Formats: sequence, C-alpha cells, structure tokens
Amino acid sequence: MKQLCKIALLMLWMFRCGVAVAQLQLISQSKIDSLRNPRTVTQVPISFEEGTTVQMGVMAEDAEPWRGELRWTNRGEEPLVVTRVVTTCGCLKAEFDEWPILADSVGTIRLEYHPKGHPGVVYQRAFVYTSVSDERPSAILVVSGEVTPVLNPQADYPKAFGYLRLRSTELSFRRGGSRQQLAIACYNGSSEPMRLSTDTLLTSPALRLKSEPSVLQPGEEGELIVTFDPAKAVFIAPTMPLYLRGLYLPPRQRQLTVRIN
Repeated sequence: MKQLCKIALLMLWMFRCGVAVAQLQLISQSKIDSLRNPRTVTQVPISFEEGTTVQMGVMAEDAEPWRGELRWTNRGEEPLVVTRVVTTCGCLKAEFDEWPILADSVGTIRLEYHPKGHPGVVYQRAFVYTSVSDERPSAILVVSGEVTPVLNPQADYPKAFGYLRLRSTELSFRRGGSRQQLAIACYNGSSEPMRLSTDTLLTSPALRLKSEPSVLQPGEEGELIVTFDPAKAVFIAPTMPLYLRGLYLPPRQRQLTVRIN
C-alpha cells in the first residue's frame, strides 16, 4: 500500500511539473525577442538624412543632460504624423513635432539623455511610431556613448553638517492628516562611522529622525528618514527645527528646517 502511495505521489508531482513547463512555454523566445526588438514597418516614407544612430560621446555622470536633434523627411505623397516615441530607459526623453509633416517636408525629433545614476556604456533606443502603424515602429533611433562615474561623491551633497553631507536641509510636510515620512539623501565624508538620530531635548515630539542604514560607514551614502506625526505635537508652527544627535557640533550647525504647509 505504501508503495502504491509513493507511486501516486510521484505521478502527481510529474503531472504538476509538466503543467508548469507547459505554462512557461506559452510565451516563445521569438515572442520575447519581438517585444524587446520590435520589427519596423516596411516601406515607410520616413528618411533620416544623417542616419538613425546618434553618438553623444563621453560625458560625466554629474554633467548637464545631453541634447540632440534628428531631422527626418517625409518621402511619401501623403502627410505623415509621428504619433509617439517610446524609449528603452527613463533616462532618455524624446520630444517631436506632433503636427502632420507634408510630402518632402522636414520634421524634428529632439532627444535628451540624463546621465545621473547611469555610469558606463550607453546604448539606448527610441522607437518612433507614425500614422502608418500603431503596432510597429516606423524607425528605431539609437543613442550611444559613455558616462564616466562621479569621482567625488561629495559633489552630489552641497549641504554640510561638518563631515555629514546632505542633499538638502529643508523638508515640507502637509498640515494635519496622519503620520508622514520624507527622506533626505546623505553621505558620510568622515573617516569614522556615524550613528544619527533625533536630539529629543531640542526637537518637538512630532518630529523624529533615523538614518538608513542605522550606522553610516565612512564614505557611505544613505538616507535620513524624517517622520512628522501631528498627533504628538503640542503646538505646530509653520517652521519647526529638527536637531540631529550624533554630530559634535553646536545646535544651529546640526539643525534641519521642517516646514508645515
């Protein structure tokens, strides 16, 4: 009897595995490839005189966004409209002429690449859809280049509390309502670990702060998580100070400004 139970369990397991494999194979590799690399519509009268690949060169991660422009010509006999441009990354933005481009007239697509947070080799695409087809792109543009990483992380944190560097020293919460949280990016520029918290002797009970990670190691980036709980406030002023504990500085040199709007 035990042997029969084992055989039954084994068959049930094999059946479930077979169902799972069948479900996994419902989406073929060719379908996945078509989603990642959609085929363009054939015989579209859109012509990019300088090609569809743009070289943006080498730029620093903390540089201003790169901007480029591609001009295209309608080589057909009927007006042509660019309906949308879909990019492969939020770091690449696209704008375009939304009105009909007449035969033998020129339209423009403007691209903008934001390097912040994207160091390394750049290879991004923009799929251009036109009035010819809403399912397949009429052209695929390629933006390539390289982004060099920031060599000095402290440059991203313009506010300084001694060796603690911050993106900002001000936060804004809504007046009333329930408990709210906001974060400020920070960086430990010292050679010692930092354990940051709220100086409760100087700060309203409605405001509390903690760091993530709880101990900020030398050269490490993190966040200061600030909580505002109106229910714990004795009095809510339009501007309330929040003092940090864990820095060997006078109170005014370790004070965040919290605005209640």
